[in-house]
Amino acid sequence: MAISEKDREGGEIEKFRKAISTEVARLKEIGVYDEFLKKATLGNYDMYDVNDWTLKNGNWTRTMTSADWAKAATSTSEEPEKIERVFSGKPSEVRVYTRFRPLVGSEVTRNDPEIVRSCAEAEDKSFTLSMETSEKERKKRQRIRPGKKPKEEAEPSEPKMKQWKGHGFAGIFEGGDNNEAVFAGSIKKQMEVLLTGGTLSCFAYGHTESGKTHTQLGYGDEKGMYYLTAQEMIKDIQELNEKAGCDAKIEVRFFELHNKKAYDLINNRAECHVREGEGGKVLLRAETKKGEDGRVRVTPLKSVTCNTADELQEAVKAGSALRQVGSSTLHDQSSRSHAFIELDVVNEKILEARRNVIDVESEMTFFGHHSTCIWLDSAAKLFGGDNFQKQDDGSYLITASAEKADIPALCKSIREGQAATCYHTHLFEEAKRKSKQVVEEQRKLSLMFGAKALFVDLAGSEHGSDKAKKKQSREAEREGREINMSLMALNEVIRKQMIGATRIPFRDSRLTMIMREYLTSEQCTTLMIANVSPSKEHSAKTLSTLRYAQLVAKNDEKVMEGKTDKVVG
Repeated sequence: MAISEKDREGGEIEKFRKAISTEVARLKEIGVYDEFLKKATLGNYDMYDVNDWTLKNGNWTRTMTSADWAKAATSTSEEPEKIERVFSGKPSEVRVYTRFRPLVGSEVTRNDPEIVRSCAEAEDKSFTLSMETSEKERKKRQRIRPGKKPKEEAEPSEPKMKQWKGHGFAGIFEGGDNNEAVFAGSIKKQMEVLLTGGTLSCFAYGHTESGKTHTQLGYGDEKGMYYLTAQEMIKDIQELNEKAGCDAKIEVRFFELHNKKAYDLINNRAECHVREGEGGKVLLRAETKKGEDGRVRVTPLKSVTCNTADELQEAVKAGSALRQVGSSTLHDQSSRSHAFIELDVVNEKILEARRNVIDVESEMTFFGHHSTCIWLDSAAKLFGGDNFQKQDDGSYLITASAEKADIPALCKSIREGQAATCYHTHLFEEAKRKSKQVVEEQRKLSLMFGAKALFVDLAGSEHGSDKAKKKQSREAEREGREINMSLMALNEVIRKQMIGATRIPFRDSRLTMIMREYLTSEQCTTLMIANVSPSKEHSAKTLSTLRYAQLVAKNDEKVMEGKTDKVVG
């Protein structure tokens, strides 16, 4: 962190010192200053002990060994310690379902033939999908020698039909199955995890125009997976409220990820930020706001509490209208972002505890920022520029003009800032502990408190072969590349998990960072719905989606290497 010239010239540092001094006076008044001054930890705390300095002939001087000087030099940069985190958690089990939508739009107009397919149930209750596919043979390059004519190419033959088989699917849905049938055959069977306070996540994957958004968000009068899940949750919540009178409800957050940036769809598509917090936990935060008193407030995504599924639907509908859409290679109104809907079971006591954590965190951020700015500014005055000279014995003589640097005041302000920051950090940790305690107390009434459901509508994967069919702008091409890169990152994360790798590349994409919690928690049940088109026109895209789905479905290293993906000639 660096101090800007604007802050120095505008007197901001002096304002920071005044704010710290006022807070220190309050801490002394309530009798906690000395306690937190002792607890305060600064990497090179003794570097700023005023007793180490001597005032002589209008200059402050001190001698430092080369080791102490090295510590002081590194302290001014305040580089955080780099910690390499190793994945040690068990990957969440993923149940994979395949959904063929019916022929639609131009497919019906062209009278497209459907992909010939069949499914069979195995002894372990999983399903095997078989379908016809065609793979075009690549043209062989001819090596033409001087003086010889190239061989005449034979007329291209019809592509040979082959049979593809994929194993391990939890269920297969056809075009005649509506959303309620898909819900009943997949998510509804896993609702028990929410009743016991666990996490249920469902993400829809597939190429553009395969029916992902229809599945997750619904269309017209047909309700999406999130609505049907909330409807079941509300039944249990109403029963709980009647018995225990705990005022439980559903809290919803709705956001999208577009071109590496996150946007809060409930808060008028305000830009928000994806940050990695303590312990590798990924946090989504709204824009930082600065109040008139200078307090910096970092807030989470905006949420809405709902007592009915219809109230929830209204909130999602309003956000859906703001979602980023555009013209893709296949669809004029294609979703060009990954959309996330989070449902959380809460009550007023839990919400109040969370609000308190946000308030206390804002105070910690405020004093932490001021303290750091004061520290860096003071360190620059004490140890920066030409203030030091190396001696013959290897030590350093530090000299600072008393007119330019008030050493006692600088050292005092650094220590006071650290004490104030330590105090507010302590309050923040206490607020988090109490918030967890409140949740645990409410869980004694019902395990549903703390239950969470996540629905992800992934943007459609783009295929290079489609570009010739429809010309795209540079922005659309960049958009398509970013979508494919994020989906490839998700692919790699799942592959690494399934082969038991210790290091999982969650940081390769914002998408995988956000989904990390849901792909690693042992208390999470994860479902994937692979949406595909039945049209032979899209058979290559359908096969690509199904191969990806099988990769996720089979927890087997051979599948990860593609060795059980069978194409029988």
